Amino acid sequence: MMERYSELRVLRWYDRIQASLQPEGDAPGPIRANLDLTNLCSHACPWCEPLDFRKATIAGNRHTLPKDIAEGVLSDLREMDCRLINFSGGGEPTLHRDFGPLLETAHRHGFRTNVITHGGFIDRWTDYLVDCADHIRVSLDSSCDAEHRQMHGSKSGEFRRVVGNIRSLVKARGDKRSPEIGIAYIVADCNRTYYSILPFLEMAQECGVDFVHFRPVSEQTRQFMHGDWNAASALIAHVAKKFPRLDVRILGKRGNDVFTQREFDKCYAAYTLAVIGANGDVSACCDQRTIVFGSVHEKRFRDIWQSQEHRKKAAAIVPRLCRICLMCDYNRAVRKYVVGNEALPEML
Repeated sequence: MMERYSELRVLRWYDRIQASLQPEGDAPGPIRANLDLTNLCSHACPWCEPLDFRKATIAGNRHTLPKDIAEGVLSDLREMDCRLINFSGGGEPTLHRDFGPLLETAHRHGFRTNVITHGGFIDRWTDYLVDCADHIRVSLDSSCDAEHRQMHGSKSGEFRRVVGNIRSLVKARGDKRSPEIGIAYIVADCNRTYYSILPFLEMAQECGVDFVHFRPVSEQTRQFMHGDWNAASALIAHVAKKFPRLDVRILGKRGNDVFTQREFDKCYAAYTLAVIGANGDVSACCDQRTIVFGSVHEKRFRDIWQSQEHRKKAAAIVPRLCRICLMCDYNRAVRKYVVGNEALPEML
């Protein structure tokens, strides 16, 4: 199951990535697009990384993408042969009043669809999620109500509501095993012990989800975790042995090379993976919201993506100066296997 995280995945897109890096000609469409529908959220996670960005768009009433604009973006992405749409944030995508119809539109266009949600409102969209989503990941990040309030700034009782929603969603999909449903768990000081990990995995198995994944808070929010991640991941692996039927994924440390020279000198993600914010900005990535290639309120997505301004600004990104690189692994893989040709694909 962990093959989905292999660096060699980029070889599937070898020709397309190479074409995207050429200085002339029409750029191919992005392989994947993050489409933020809204920056509004009913939770208040203190470690949420785009928090300042979200607050600014809410204050300026630029927090939600209109349905017609989102539909236009999806139409352009379809014509440009984008393969996957990630509905995340920003904020909480299921708060958008047209979330279900937009998910259905993406499905009808033939995209694979991922939904990243805090889970509080998925009961509103059960039919759409079961019929139109390929992958649903609920950010629960806790094993009980008290931890949920600490991790998500939620109200009392919200943890039980989300767990009930997960259980109901798994039941609604029945025996077809689609969409894939999983739970994410950000590890911090308040939820990193055996007495949190064990009941969380018990709950996940009881709900019948397909996977859970664990990840530490990023280096930029280290005030929420002072313990050693290697020790925490070893504990998780130990407890996971009690649940052989549950797919437990322990993901790598985020941002652990922020202050060191990265071996890639170009942000390849900015050429091949699109981020369309709820305020309409097409940005370099979910973290670099200030590097804007254009606004879908002013131009079609296709025109922004294929513009010289996009390529010029993407080329000007200096990875080692990024505050934190959410696409480090992807950029590293492209540098090794596409640009550097270290896998020697012609010999495979």
